[in-house]
Amino acid sequence: MRSITNLNPFNSFEISLIFTSVVWAILILFILGESEAPIISGDGVIYNQMALNLINYQTISFSQDFPIEPTLARYPGYPIFLALIYLISRNSISAVPFVQYLLLGLIAIALYRLVRMRINEFTAKISAIFCITYFPFLLFCSFHLTEILTTFTFLMVLLGLEKLKQTPNKLFGYLIIGLILGALTMIRPSFSLIIFPIIIGLTFERKFYISLAHFWQTLLIAIFILIGFSVFLSPWLIRNYLLSHQLLLGIGSSESIYWSVRQYKGTTNYDFTNGQWETVYSPKKEEIAAKVDDKIDQLQNSTLEEKKSPNSITKELLKAEMWENALGEELKQLTLGEVLVNIPNRVFHLWGMIPPDYHFTSFTINYRIPKLQVWIISLLSISGLILKKRDLLKDWILWILPLYITFVHLIFHVEARYSVPAYPFMLIYSAVGLIGIFSLIKERFNN
Repeated sequence: MRSITNLNPFNSFEISLIFTSVVWAILILFILGESEAPIISGDGVIYNQMALNLINYQTISFSQDFPIEPTLARYPGYPIFLALIYLISRNSISAVPFVQYLLLGLIAIALYRLVRMRINEFTAKISAIFCITYFPFLLFCSFHLTEILTTFTFLMVLLGLEKLKQTPNKLFGYLIIGLILGALTMIRPSFSLIIFPIIIGLTFERKFYISLAHFWQTLLIAIFILIGFSVFLSPWLIRNYLLSHQLLLGIGSSESIYWSVRQYKGTTNYDFTNGQWETVYSPKKEEIAAKVDDKIDQLQNSTLEEKKSPNSITKELLKAEMWENALGEELKQLTLGEVLVNIPNRVFHLWGMIPPDYHFTSFTINYRIPKLQVWIISLLSISGLILKKRDLLKDWILWILPLYITFVHLIFHVEARYSVPAYPFMLIYSAVGLIGIFSLIKERFNN
């Protein structure tokens, strides 16, 4: 019979990580007063409204007034997360960042366990310590944004895959992985295609070419992951089809690519600041909204058929069409040279420092301190990549997300916060770099 201590799912180091996350929550939210801050950013306000509409009207909608009409433009994953917190906390807005600080503790634990299995215990502990003290994570825990939940969910996928390596015949486990990847897509739509790099990585890691038995086993794993993924997304696809009479996972990609093209051309900044919003983004959105209203007037005067669809869905589909037209016009003026020249700058902004506009609202800190931390971590991660270059193929699971995010945002528009879910993997190589540098220094002194 197992002792009570063996029933504890966390070891002492992992408990210390959870304790640290609670300390951060108390310090930042209550002592420094961040819990009193309003919800900032347009996305945060929309997610909050969607959560309230789910609770009060059981509708996936961001309508603020009646009628509460459904939407295709936003996915329900994060609003459902918010709604659950609101139900438990009686609509406490400050409960959301508190839960996300607890999630940060779990992210650090998941990272620790993953690195312990892939590399070693010491590197795992350093990675987890970096994670629980990294300023961008501490910052985004306080926001009603998807970054922290996305990070946690993806780490659950990788941790699950790593554990399944020890029991590869448990196909049900891969079905669960597919379900979690489906949930990840509902939280952050840009992750909808990450399933394919993961399947490709698993295929080669399992050396499917060794024998026919290996081939069929690997194929079954891929099929079960895809089944789980499809099963999770099916209700959403059916719901969208019933609303729009089109098979849509979502809409809005044309708008993102439109701003991406503007970024390549240099007519739109890579930092989505409040100033940029007022002078560039908001006027364009108002222009698109006016075109949608004109189009609806034309349709209502010419045919009654369009009136069968809910007004909100009709408007969203027309808005998507208007963004496609605007994108087409911008693409005509974009040259290959502009794309190639801007790629380094684009990648730098994707992986660069979070702009000051995203910083805490109730208190201020010296911007140079987190900036210095980010630069140190970045340089250490480059050192770690160099030190681990011989193991890069073997450790594909540690860098597949940073590579995927970089590639995706060569197409979609760039904001620095979009790289946040990949920070844990940068922190792994930072830990490798730090340990490697100290080892080299130690060798020099010993010689």
